[in-house]
Amino acid sequence: NRRLLQALNCLLVETPAGRVLIETGIGERLDEKNTAMREYHGTPVVPALREAGFDPGTVDVVAMSHLHFDHAGGLLRPDGSKAFPHARIVAQRAEWEVALGDNPRLVASYAQPELRLVEKWGVQGWVDGEQEIMPGVTVVPTGGHSAGHQAIVVRGNGDGARTLAFFGDLMMRPWA
Repeated sequence: NRRLLQALNCLLVETPAGRVLIETGIGERLDEKNTAMREYHGTPVVPALREAGFDPGTVDVVAMSHLHFDHAGGLLRPDGSKAFPHARIVAQRAEWEVALGDNPRLVASYAQPELRLVEKWGVQGWVDGEQEIMPGVTVVPTGGHSAGHQAIVVRGNGDGARTLAFFGDLMMRPWA
């Protein structure tokens, strides 16, 4: 059907200071029409976390590369409650401003009614620029894909430690 197969990756990072979930994927609030039209497959983030033995209530921070519907749709449960009730949502202020704005060319990529439901929760985690959101975990503005797009960098410590960078949709497709 001339479609691209894409993965919507979410990453759970455990640090000595707490748990950071990077991205939430599409979530469970899509209607049947959109699910069929886009042919979504796979397990949404909350059931996937539970299957892996993690309680979503133990997530301390949800770091969003940006707020497009396929990245932020999992912030809410099907009943409209918070999927991660004790977490702070971290996204750039510039991203929230565009996502909740009124530019019709831009807002089509955002599920505005859904974001309005989490706006008061999300404002607590607005950041401006590069910021360490938990020891060893930093958000870095990248722009590019969206006005407030950010990468999430996780720096390990100790012998053999590595650094991981989660680029969201900045680099979203493999090059052949």
